[in-house]
Amino acid sequence: MTGIDAVGLGPSDLALGWTDLHRILTAHELPVVADNLTCDGAKPFPASKVVTRGGVTVGFVGAYVGTLPPEAATCTVEDPQLSTASAVSALQQVDVVVALGAWDAKQAEALVTAIPAIDFVVSAANLTLPDGRALGQDDWLLAAGSRGKKVGLLKGTLVPKASGWQSASPGASQADQLDSYRKRLASNKERLASATDDKAKQRAERQIAFYEKEIARIETELSAATATRAQPAHRFENALESMSTKVADHAATAEIVAKVNAELKARGLVVPEEPHPQRVDLAPDGLPLDLPMRQMGPVPIQLRGERLRAGDLPVPEPPGKGAGTQAEQAPAKKE
Repeated sequence: MTGIDAVGLGPSDLALGWTDLHRILTAHELPVVADNLTCDGAKPFPASKVVTRGGVTVGFVGAYVGTLPPEAATCTVEDPQLSTASAVSALQQVDVVVALGAWDAKQAEALVTAIPAIDFVVSAANLTLPDGRALGQDDWLLAAGSRGKKVGLLKGTLVPKASGWQSASPGASQADQLDSYRKRLASNKERLASATDDKAKQRAERQIAFYEKEIARIETELSAATATRAQPAHRFENALESMSTKVADHAATAEIVAKVNAELKARGLVVPEEPHPQRVDLAPDGLPLDLPMRQMGPVPIQLRGERLRAGDLPVPEPPGKGAGTQAEQAPAKKE
């Protein structure tokens, strides 16, 4: 699949099952980097990939982060931080080092502390960071949130004789969030002062403790993001774009979606008109399956008792988690 330079894997990918996942990755020639993963007794992916664009050389390193799901019983995983350290040390001269993986904030901070050469940690964890999060003065954590609702766009500018990276709009999102949390803290303090029962007091106290902790964290991040540097830094801009008709589909992905839609239509099933998830009742037992038509995966699903394998099918949400499932729950008994 053209247009993609490097791909990281996470637990939700392996949940598809190693056999199907490997088949799809191979069929579409996706450039996965994850040297700490061993499946069927072999390491299927390299530790890194180096890409040069416009005279800038970027080294991508990747690691599988997290526990392995039951569907990946033939796979084992090594320590992701150790494998990333080894991959970075093996890189030749590069201008930028990007680490891929489902790193949470604490893991990312530990990663760049152990491996200072990393410039950006691009995480698939459930984090939404519009401006990125400073992990130190020179290192940044970037994430676009969960379930593919947004796509992140990172633009970097290399400055001559500079060191490290600085956001082009330092602290913008942190300042907004800090203002919001301070207002919520004040509101909860008012609720505590006027509470007349123990439950209301306890609830307000829990909220106060939460917002005080979050405010302290954000203030620390804001200070790091806006700190005056002793020497010039490279500049970057990070933007999160919502997945909608304003974001053009990748041509190869659009072709896959069209094939899946044609197959569903041929079988008399509903095909969503919009590019966002729509509820489609497909399962033999009547349980709804939410199918994000932009998120493709190799796992075959049961459609009215038939096993459909033509093309790469959308990965359904597990029953009970997606939108529209609540209406299918058993009605409450009438007294």
